[in-house]
Amino acid sequence: MPVIGGYDPTDKDNNGNEKTKWVTVTEFVSGVIKRKALDTVVRDGEGQIADPSKPTLQAGENHIGEVGGNTKILRMNPTIQTTLYTSGTVIGGLITLTEAMRKNAGTGLISNLVGRVASNVITPALEITFFSDNPSSSTVADGQTYILNSEDIDKCVATFNLNPSDYVLTGGTYRAKSSDSYQGVESISTSQNLYAVIVAKADVTFPSTKALHIKLDELRD
Repeated sequence: MPVIGGYDPTDKDNNGNEKTKWVTVTEFVSGVIKRKALDTVVRDGEGQIADPSKPTLQAGENHIGEVGGNTKILRMNPTIQTTLYTSGTVIGGLITLTEAMRKNAGTGLISNLVGRVASNVITPALEITFFSDNPSSSTVADGQTYILNSEDIDKCVATFNLNPSDYVLTGGTYRAKSSDSYQGVESISTSQNLYAVIVAKADVTFPSTKALHIKLDELRD
């Protein structure tokens, strides 16, 4: 059983020196020796703690720490056109991933990205780029040629690709898992949001306005 020791000012030897009193962890927790009576705490004879006062746990980010990860599943199902998207055009416009991060200025990893098309015919080649902030200086409207302005380059935090060879026909629809994985992402200091833009890498026509579904798994710090 581990023991905890400290100086007890109420118990002195013949020379007036405070004696060291040792108790089990269970006894200590139950209050056999009150914390106010301890000037120094030693665990198993090693590593002194200068202030043994009980920590106060608070809400928000003033915590001691977290055990394990914090996982979030994000989904994108943009409203798209049923007319031709030529190579290099934006599919569905700018997508806002609300509260994608755990906190403002949050960081994390996109570990996995899967696309599904509600069709047993098309296997679209797509590029999905994620941004830490709104790429407001770039051309990202649905059906427009994607133009990344130099002002927004630093906002790019991750890019995933879905290629025709990635697709597998399951349940009458095509599903593809990106070979890109574990890319770091972050949000700005005033937001938990991420932003995404889907771009056609080859000409494609979708069968319906909600035919494209993308899911990503995010490991959040």
